[in-house]
Amino acid sequence: VSHSATDTIINFYPHIVSYSAIYLILAYLTSPKHLWLKAKSYGWGWVPSTWQGWYILLLYIGGVLETLSISLVLTRLDPLTSSWFVLSGLFLQTTVLFMVSFATGEKLSWRWGKKK
Repeated sequence: VSHSATDTIINFYPHIVSYSAIYLILAYLTSPKHLWLKAKSYGWGWVPSTWQGWYILLLYIGGVLETLSISLVLTRLDPLTSSWFVLSGLFLQTTVLFMVSFATGEKLSWRWGKKK
């Protein structure tokens, strides 16, 4: 049985979208009384500070790994489609991760250690 690259994308892409939907559900349907992510002490960015923050990070890593594993299958069928699939999947997941991080994390600014 021959599968086209488009059929493969249609079958697997909902998994990636489901990870993104989980990010949004966790971030926007629950209103945390505390921050899930705290600002790093040095530099710019966040560090998970609660189990919800760690969960979001693990979902993101799982989504990235799933995208890459699907791309291995797609590469054999159509390399160009595989490239676009990976780029769009990673862009979508990273965008959603940043939206969730801004909604549930501390305000960002460049930091040089703890304030005295």
